[in-house]
Formats: sequence, structure tokens, C-alpha cells
Amino acid sequence: MSDNQVLLQTARDAETAFAARRDPDQLTRAVEALENVQWREPLHLPERGRLRRETLDAWLHLVRLVDDALDPDFDPGRLPELAVQPPPTRDGIVYPPGADPALIEDPDSRDRYARELADNRAYAEHYRLQSRLRPLEERVVDACSAFIKDSYRGNPADEREAKAAIQAVIKSPRRRAALLSLLASPSSTAP
Repeated sequence: MSDNQVLLQTARDAETAFAARRDPDQLTRAVEALENVQWREPLHLPERGRLRRETLDAWLHLVRLVDDALDPDFDPGRLPELAVQPPPTRDGIVYPPGADPALIEDPDSRDRYARELADNRAYAEHYRLQSRLRPLEERVVDACSAFIKDSYRGNPADEREAKAAIQAVIKSPRRRAALLSLLASPSSTAP
């Protein structure tokens, strides 16, 4: 397996790992692998074309993963609670925030407190993911855009190949339009 194929496989594995575990470090790993693919390196044109298509496909799937993971309603100003305060016991004892729900005697209060703990933990994880995705989104989209501009512009056949791939992979109409606009070659816009 060539170095380029190893890099593409690393990117695909990282994309799969991110999809399974939502670990933003996997996205970084995929970006770093794709940034190092040297698709112009093969001497034989068919191999070079295949490698370029595979690299484009990997970039587009990475963009789609990020788009799918981003919460459009995320509010970075809405911080998760540091800890959830349990309700007082029947005897008036107030346990410290984050105490074990089993310490709460009243079943309704215990269940409500356990739900609040679980909700806060889930929101804290969501907040962490969204906060880390924002800068990664910019890096992924910028790198994918640079690859498209560098590898597919100027030749109508190449542009058609890239347009077809973008339309097949990218679900977001806004993102699809932005990526497709990169392919407007100077020759196609001349009067």
C-alpha cells in the first residue's frame, strides 16, 4: 500500500471513529492525513485520477460529517452547570452538588435529581463537542475548498467530476452551493 493509500485509509478510519464516538480529535486526525496526500505523485494518469477522486471523496465526507454534527441552535453563551444541587432530604440535610442520588429518600425528588444530573452531563458533553467543532469546521471547509480549487478548476471535465461528487455527498444546500461556486472557472464565466 502506498503512502497516499495509508493516508486515505487513516482519514477514513478517523471519520468512522468520529461517527461512532463523536471525538473531535478524530476529525483533526482525518484532516492531517488528507492534507498530506500527494495525489499528483503517481506517474500514471489513471492512478493519479483515481487518487484525486478518492481524496475529494474523503474531503467531502469529512465536510458532511462536520455539517451533520454541528448544532445550528448551539448557544456558546449557555454554559453547562458546574454541578447540580440535590434537593434537601426530609430531615433538611443538604448534600453537596453532584451527590449520589441514592442519598435522597423521596423517590420523586431522587428521580428528578437523577434526571437533572444526567441532563447536565449530556449537555456538558454536547457543549464540549460543539465548542470544539466550530474551529474544526473552518479548518475542514477551508482545506476541502483549497483542494477543490487546486485540483479541479479550469478543466470542464474535472469540474463536472467534482460537481457530481459534491452533489452526491453534501446534503446541506448552503454548503453544496458554496462548494460548487468554487468550480466556476474563469473560462466558463468569460463573455
